[in-house]
Amino acid sequence: MLWGFDCPAEQLTEAGKRLFVNLLFSQKLHPPVPLSQARKKLEYVQPGLVSDRLNAQFPTNMLHFQVRQPGLITTRLSWNPAERPLALILNGPGQTNAFARKDGRSPIEITFDVTDKYLSTGIDWAIHLSSFEDVGATVINYKLELSFPASAGTR
Repeated sequence: MLWGFDCPAEQLTEAGKRLFVNLLFSQKLHPPVPLSQARKKLEYVQPGLVSDRLNAQFPTNMLHFQVRQPGLITTRLSWNPAERPLALILNGPGQTNAFARKDGRSPIEITFDVTDKYLSTGIDWAIHLSSFEDVGATVINYKLELSFPASAGTR
């Protein structure tokens, strides 16, 4: 990661300060990668339960997965504190806008039918979980139940 600025640190905007802190957290959470391998390799999740958290430094999370056969993608997102609104967004191959999106209080669900038409454009899908409000000092603990058609041998 290379990032620079041309001012004293105390002149950074709040957004700049958050970016700098996020970069530090990201570097701390991920093992170093030699420059010869700097291209990021995506990590794909399998069907099942994913538990994590959102906070001021990380108000969004994106989970990548691959769908290789027709069937239903189903998601159920629940979190605490439940009154904090979140967005659950499903993105897929060949799509500019989201295939599906739900915003609201816990819990929220999305179901999407993947047909051969969608598979012809690719297999890479993603679920975005986001807080579009200022999280402040709140930590939002979430559980995402994700189900999608998994090819034999990938479960």
